[in-house]
Amino acid sequence: MLLKRKTYRDRWWQFTEPQIALFRRVRQLARVLAVSRVSKYFAFEFVRTDAVYSDKVVVFVSDKWEDFAVLNSSLHQCWALRYGATHGDGGTPNYKPTECGSTFPFPKSPLALAAIGEQYGALRRQMMIEMDEGLTKFYNRFHCQRETSRDLDRIRALQTQIDHELIAAYKWTIDLGHGFYETKHGIRYTISESARRDILARLLVLNHELYAQEQATLRSMTKPKYRLRSSSSTQPALF
Repeated sequence: MLLKRKTYRDRWWQFTEPQIALFRRVRQLARVLAVSRVSKYFAFEFVRTDAVYSDKVVVFVSDKWEDFAVLNSSLHQCWALRYGATHGDGGTPNYKPTECGSTFPFPKSPLALAAIGEQYGALRRQMMIEMDEGLTKFYNRFHCQRETSRDLDRIRALQTQIDHELIAAYKWTIDLGHGFYETKHGIRYTISESARRDILARLLVLNHELYAQEQATLRSMTKPKYRLRSSSSTQPALF
């Protein structure tokens, strides 16, 4: 069973009534990560912080390339598709912040992903500009086996590298078996089905472990004889 971790749920209501504190944090950055709630692909991109965000957008309060890489990884995509919802008759994936983002166990030290994430983001942006296309059209080509341009091969290789670096950050040994696979959302360039099942099981274990740690911390807060120390989360806040 997926556990909704208390720390994030606390953060959710704390910053929505009112949202002033959260938007103050956003305005301190030059950019934050965003994804459309309902989309064929969960493609995360940096957006400016002087914008007014639609309720159809999920925003992660982070300007870090390592978070960009984690959120665009095949691992997070599998998690979001597993625990998200679908919208409309066509079953378009729906990214639910409390189910997909709040519950995802980010690795403790993803710094090695920053350089790869920046390469991936720069190449993706360059390709979209050259082809005059948005994220959906870009990923239609990315996931199409017939599309074999040099740049697409490069960015698929970067996607593979991101996934392997993320596996290393978790200290796991898994044969990811990247390739083109039939999924319930169509053909995708992603990890194999056996790797997907293995990763989802491992991430769920991490979710339970982090939940237990947070519950223990909350219980300790009720004991006044102990002086509490603030802890830094490895996960970006979101709304």
